[in-house]
Amino acid sequence: MLREKAKSSLPLLLICGFNLALCLIYLFRFSDPFYFINHEATQLAWSLATGQGYVGAGGLHIRYAVSALLQPAYPCLLALLIVLFKLPYALLAMRLLQIAMTAALCLTTYLIAAEVFDRKTGLLAALVFSLYLPFIFQATLIWDTVLVSLLVSLAVLLTLKFDNKSVWRSLALGLTLGLAVLTNAVTLILLPAIGLYLLVRYRADGWRTVRHLLIVLAVAAALFLPWSFRNIATYNGFIPVRSGFWGVLYSTNNPDATGTIWLKHGGRLPASVNEGITLHFRPMIAELAPLDEYQQDRYFKAKLFAFIASRPLDFVRLLFVKFYYFIWFNPFDRVEPFWLLEYLFILIFGVTGLYRAVKEKKRVVPFILLFVLFTGVYTVMGPLYNWKYRLPVEPFLMVLAAFGLQRLAAPVNRPSRP
Repeated sequence: MLREKAKSSLPLLLICGFNLALCLIYLFRFSDPFYFINHEATQLAWSLATGQGYVGAGGLHIRYAVSALLQPAYPCLLALLIVLFKLPYALLAMRLLQIAMTAALCLTTYLIAAEVFDRKTGLLAALVFSLYLPFIFQATLIWDTVLVSLLVSLAVLLTLKFDNKSVWRSLALGLTLGLAVLTNAVTLILLPAIGLYLLVRYRADGWRTVRHLLIVLAVAAALFLPWSFRNIATYNGFIPVRSGFWGVLYSTNNPDATGTIWLKHGGRLPASVNEGITLHFRPMIAELAPLDEYQQDRYFKAKLFAFIASRPLDFVRLLFVKFYYFIWFNPFDRVEPFWLLEYLFILIFGVTGLYRAVKEKKRVVPFILLFVLFTGVYTVMGPLYNWKYRLPVEPFLMVLAAFGLQRLAAPVNRPSRP
């Protein structure tokens, strides 16, 4: 029995191992494994590792002070690696850890596809994921994208396997959701979405489901509420997950906005993204410098609503622009042609698979919820780097693409002649 089980698991192990090998080849052959970039996450991690506390320069690098701009999970993990391995080896350690997370994400992609469809679809979905270059590239970047993608996939897998008679599964789902919220603010939308989905799915046994959902919520809240209380106490203002909400909204809704992090100046696009940001925000520095992150956010809230009131048609136009840039690629960032082809492939077959799955009444409602919620959030907030923010939902598009391929490749049963 063990031999048969090992034999049946061999294709999946080979696919995940292949993905691991591709990531390692890219890391050591086509990138710098010790490359350090000075951004919000690395600043916070360095401050923690050197005993300065959770402080950073913020998104605009105006004032080095206590911060709530990023949730603590990823910076704390990086800080731990800095303490253990020192720089620059901690950067290599984080990249290797993210490569392991990417292989784990390949596995969860298989498990989700096998749960919703079948094992053959799962293997095909894992194979598509293993070859997907944007994830291979992202595994080598010091940022939280791979971690949050893995947590979102685990949350969906646990939702699909939810059992309103198993306390352990409820605890695991709550733990995953709590860690996701501590990693990236957008995952907060998963709490009501998953709760509503499970209430509808198990409506015949409503009270028991409610009790288990309360367990999920209690565990998740126990993880991220201490962070929320810290923010409220620090800034004497309501910051439940992170600061910068209004600042992000303003950054894609202003007279120089393009719908991405690139900002125009004087009607033209500057030579670099940093130049555009600098030119746009430089006149505000004198007013922003004395303010903490919460006060800066209130400042941008006022500027946002002033823009909407004075240029409502531009605000509406930018919503459509951001929607388009989220589901495709913005024209300002360099994107490899093969990335475009890969994404176009999974988009076309993913839509095909979604159509067939709905027609055959498969359990794809969680996928649809994710697509709608992530697209909606980033249409409003703005896909600042576009494809990076779309990555957490792309494994589910790959699952649907695998199913679509399966159905298209299935032989057509023609009636035999008499």
